[in-house]
Amino acid sequence: MGGGGVALDRVDVIKDLDVHFDSVLAFEPHIDRVTSKASRLLGFIKRTTSDFKHYGTIFYLYRSTLVLPILLYCSPIWSHFTK
Repeated sequence: MGGGGVALDRVDVIKDLDVHFDSVLAFEPHIDRVTSKASRLLGFIKRTTSDFKHYGTIFYLYRSTLVLPILLYCSPIWSHFTK
């Protein structure tokens, strides 16, 4: 029973503040989702910026402003699970 006598449903993965973790408080679901999202976005950036004159500079700029925040969001909480 939960608070107030209400039964709580058991779930395999829960999301709190956009961080996913499972019933044993491991962050593998979150890490899988984040790396997949970052990889897709990185591929999109690579495809759309490859025709620019200064490809390396633009790719670096987009990578650092769009992809890194996705990877680093709440990383102090879940990063020690990757070691």
